[in-house]
Amino acid sequence: MPHVQLSLLGGSSVYERSKRYRSARYDFGNGPGAPAEFFAAALLDHIKPDRLVILGTSGSMWDVLLETLLPGDAHDALLEELIDAASADATSQQQLDRLAAVLAAQLETEIRLRLIPYGRNSAEQIAILRHMADDIEPGSQVSLDVTHGLRHLPMLAQMSALYLRKARQVHIQGIYYGALDLTRNGITPVMDLKGLLSIADWVGALHTFDKDGDYGVFRDLLGTTLGPSAKALEEAAFFERIMRPGQARGKLRDFEKSLDRIAADDVASLFEPTLRERIDWCHENHLYQRQRSLARSYLAHGDYLRCAIFAFEAFITRLCQQQGRSNAENPDIRQKIKKEYEEGVRNAEYKQYILLRSLRNKLAHGDQAIRGDEQRALASPDNLRTALSDCLDSLLPAEPDT
Repeated sequence: MPHVQLSLLGGSSVYERSKRYRSARYDFGNGPGAPAEFFAAALLDHIKPDRLVILGTSGSMWDVLLETLLPGDAHDALLEELIDAASADATSQQQLDRLAAVLAAQLETEIRLRLIPYGRNSAEQIAILRHMADDIEPGSQVSLDVTHGLRHLPMLAQMSALYLRKARQVHIQGIYYGALDLTRNGITPVMDLKGLLSIADWVGALHTFDKDGDYGVFRDLLGTTLGPSAKALEEAAFFERIMRPGQARGKLRDFEKSLDRIAADDVASLFEPTLRERIDWCHENHLYQRQRSLARSYLAHGDYLRCAIFAFEAFITRLCQQQGRSNAENPDIRQKIKKEYEEGVRNAEYKQYILLRSLRNKLAHGDQAIRGDEQRALASPDNLRTALSDCLDSLLPAEPDT
């Protein structure tokens, strides 16, 4: 797949027409290169992409681009035309196609020049993202250059990087910025802002976890930092989803010890407190508290089946504790306690218990609701969430009576 360099071109509001770009010796980390007026040219020489795509508005300095990349008077007619068009904010795609052909012939690289709107509203901003994607095939490698262009375009370029990764499965090689303001001793550093994508990955992973409760989404993000220890998260998610909270708890406690190895300058350190909060249930020392915490967590995630299952099991554990049973995990004991409860006194708590038991069975097996309270609970997501929340409130107190 091709390696595509995507660069932005600034407008006349930034540079006077009588001036050219300031020449700089850009340092990509391996020493300064030859002087270059246009950062895209320095990046082109550094990464040697298969294609250079430059995006700019109808008022961008396309004339300066021609002067910078092809000095001399061989293309004066085209230059004058571009000067007039850019000054009038009226550069056309046809003019850019002619300019692209001239540049490609001289630079021996595929060149595509594209007009984009100014991004004054959401419709124009969406159009810019679409233009950025038009010249990039799925699976391509992409290097973004956000050095020039209108001040808000780098933000759109970052959004483009996120969009391209998801929608086109491209690999972002780098997001480059030539920091002219940081020039020292004639050398201008080049920043790679690709790390911003890692922050976006973490935000996305947290959103996914809050939606479905799968710890495994953090494994790849932590793999480089924590190595094999990160696999414990994936294993914890597995055990929790097959209703083995004890094993899940052990994996999470093992994993939590490794969090102390995250360095302060690692992007993961920004999210470490939040991650600890998400797995805090593993510190509950009693089975009832762990089951109750998981039931409430799954209710928050909208996973109503697991909420009902853990809530039901937590209630049976509570009954075991009320009778002083120390072996509440023994299935025979649990079944005996459950049977005794169902044969006992019918009260308001019992009514909630029957509803919870029924909802657990209906959600697990897809049985048709028969009773009125079942039908109401299963009529909509809001109804089900409310019914389960009421069951948890009445059946699972924070501190169970013993």
